[in-house]
Amino acid sequence: RYRLLFYALGILVLLGTWEVITLQPFNTDGKDYAWELELRNTYQDPGVTLSRSLLELYPDNAGAIFLQGLQQSHSQNDFLTGCQYYKEAYQSGLTHNEDLFHYMIDCLEREQADPAMLQQVVTSWRRNYPHSRRPLKLRFADFRGIGDPTTVAAGALETSPELQVIHSKRWTDARGLIVLDVVINVSGPVLEVAPARQLLLEAGFERRPPPLDSP
Repeated sequence: RYRLLFYALGILVLLGTWEVITLQPFNTDGKDYAWELELRNTYQDPGVTLSRSLLELYPDNAGAIFLQGLQQSHSQNDFLTGCQYYKEAYQSGLTHNEDLFHYMIDCLEREQADPAMLQQVVTSWRRNYPHSRRPLKLRFADFRGIGDPTTVAAGALETSPELQVIHSKRWTDARGLIVLDVVINVSGPVLEVAPARQLLLEAGFERRPPPLDSP
């Protein structure tokens, strides 16, 4: 009497098992979700990635443009190659993807974009995600002060209770220049970048030289 039902349940179990094994489930809590999705498709089928297929089907879709930026930066091992796509997706008004704000801010900071433009994106990020736990990275040439950079940065920003320094990291950028990132945890819906950067400059962090293509 219930043989057909058992057969149907058996098929569903088999399909579910196949999906779990072959699709390699990953974290979907929002953090780096799009990046993990793109990596999975790139490695499983390099010829037809998700971003490429979506962009061909929906060339004006902001989500597809964003994923194409991820694919470009990954395939060329250069973060900045994806920035033109992130900017295009952002200008379309896409707000439901916090990853886009994260990458846009990183692009503008690396490119040393106009401070007003950076502030605009940061303001939009905090307005749409006031409870986000994603940190903000401010980039400097180096630290010439006295003491540990992370400790000094924390002391410089102690007058701003909404900002908490997590750590600092010195490394070499794509141009071969030494840079120092100060990673800051943000709380609340409002964040003013320029005053925070100025406090760090006064504490001994050095402003980066102008980009090579600057006049």
